[in-house]
Amino acid sequence: MGSRVVDTTYYDLLNVSPSASDLELKKAYRRAALINHPDKNPGDEEAQYRFQEIAKAYQVLSNPSLRKQYDQLGLTATEPQGGFEDPSELFSRIFGGDSFKDWIGELSYLKDAVKMMEIKSQGSKDGTGFREDASDAKDIIHYQDERRSTRQRDQYGTSTSTRSERNRPSEPTSGRRSSNNQGRTPNHQQKKQLEEHERQKRENHEVRIETISNIILSKIEVVVKYPDYPRELYRLQRKIQVEAESMKLESFGDQLLHTIGESFVNRSKAFRDAVPIITPLRTLLGDWRQEFRDVYDIVSTGIDANKAITAMKNFEDNDMGDESVEQHEGDEMTEEKKLVIGKVLAACWKTIVKEVHDISRELCDKILYDEDVSYSCRRERAKALIVIGEIFMTTARQPGDQVTEQIFEILVSDSKKKSRK
Repeated sequence: MGSRVVDTTYYDLLNVSPSASDLELKKAYRRAALINHPDKNPGDEEAQYRFQEIAKAYQVLSNPSLRKQYDQLGLTATEPQGGFEDPSELFSRIFGGDSFKDWIGELSYLKDAVKMMEIKSQGSKDGTGFREDASDAKDIIHYQDERRSTRQRDQYGTSTSTRSERNRPSEPTSGRRSSNNQGRTPNHQQKKQLEEHERQKRENHEVRIETISNIILSKIEVVVKYPDYPRELYRLQRKIQVEAESMKLESFGDQLLHTIGESFVNRSKAFRDAVPIITPLRTLLGDWRQEFRDVYDIVSTGIDANKAITAMKNFEDNDMGDESVEQHEGDEMTEEKKLVIGKVLAACWKTIVKEVHDISRELCDKILYDEDVSYSCRRERAKALIVIGEIFMTTARQPGDQVTEQIFEILVSDSKKKSRK
């Protein structure tokens, strides 16, 4: 990269020099995105703007041709063909990247949370919008929980709804929230935007489930069709093992594999060994227990992250202009920022875990409770999912593995250790 550039705006946003390497750019982007993520700065329009600009900067500087154009011509000639990518999608790649798309699709909970904050913030200036508070985090998870609860009642015989009623989309959560939260009623424009957002979210979710389930079914098609052919089972095992060995090297990859694998195994064994009345009740209780753990983890880590961010901001404000701040910028302040990044990342990770639990269970249910195929075929599907799940659960990293962006896993681990002190 040349030493002279006509504009350094994007480099300054990422806090790197114009000579920064690709790896340095990636690390700088993810650090800045974590600190400025709207989910961790509710109501802060400046942080939301910074988050978007940071994403633009990284998209330009991470593309060799665009970076060259930017260095030579500045901001006027650097927009990617087709426009800039959604910054929330870039941020979600910290967790597993594109390698997991065939198994869980595109992560959306954090993206949905950011979208809802954008809608709410539109009315904040004139007082006509939502009042922000900690309970807004429930919007990330309510819709998915509602869908799964309805599906479970249908599958386990606790509802007398017809099949057409079972396929009817759940009502948007915006109406429920409006009636149950005094002082948080949306204005007319926001209500329409929320309804449209919920409609689009339902459509995207249905497409996501349909697409991933078809991909998984194509992977296990042969062993389901020919269950008495050991060679086909061996081929499936080898194929999944190779895939898992690659996925484990992604950021948080091994933990994602274990989460998916556990859901596949537990759900499929429950179907395979089902006992009338007892198994459905046990499954529902297990889901509720997992639901409680996931929500508790999201809330507790979110509060912890918010406290860390507030503490760092207060520290910086109180010591503004103090020479000691500049003097210790390389040690204490750096450690403080690392702690904040770790806590924010931990909160995001817990949200990702919940989404992976939810999507994995729903995928299993769609594959195993498909009334359009025979029961014997569904039992073979369950066996294949157990094979895949057990491979995922036993896949582990080895010393010397080159893990993508392992620094973020280290930051999460360090933040937990410091929290215990």
